[in-house]
Amino acid sequence: AAGDDSPAATQYVPDDQWQEIMAALAPLDRLARVMETKWGAGRLPSLVDPELAARFGRAQDKLNDAIRVNDPMDIARRVGVLMRGWEALDAAAMEVGADKVPPRTIGYEHAGRPWLIVLDPVDAGIASRGVSDGAQVVTLAELLEAYKIVSGRIAGVLEAFPGAQIRAPSGARLDDPLPF
Repeated sequence: AAGDDSPAATQYVPDDQWQEIMAALAPLDRLARVMETKWGAGRLPSLVDPELAARFGRAQDKLNDAIRVNDPMDIARRVGVLMRGWEALDAAAMEVGADKVPPRTIGYEHAGRPWLIVLDPVDAGIASRGVSDGAQVVTLAELLEAYKIVSGRIAGVLEAFPGAQIRAPSGARLDDPLPF
């Protein structure tokens, strides 16, 4: 909104500051991917003591606040705290003997929901027993079959528009009344 000085207000970020922010976030993104590959997307905080999970959540909130106000120095400091948080979660989960996701699986979060993509269907049962509540386990073969069905229904669109991607519809619902 015009004149909004709140931290959530969208602000212009100069290119040099943008590069500094992205550089500070890169090691955290890499570590988060490593942890989500090892434990599953969104799963690691649920494997540890609630107090440690809550501290990790607070650290995430503080980093998000620093990002909203585009403060590169605070972002860099908060990234360090959150990286130590990931390591503490990992160590605590290892200490209690929590089950890691099977090898050859991919932890992923899409539309706010954790997914575990299992490359080998043999591992699907093991993966299902180890995921947190709400996580969906799906095999790569299932995803490819779904893609085949969807892409068959929109035959030619992806070829006609190179670089196009299949995404969820936005805005209008499929059952909206016609506007005429």
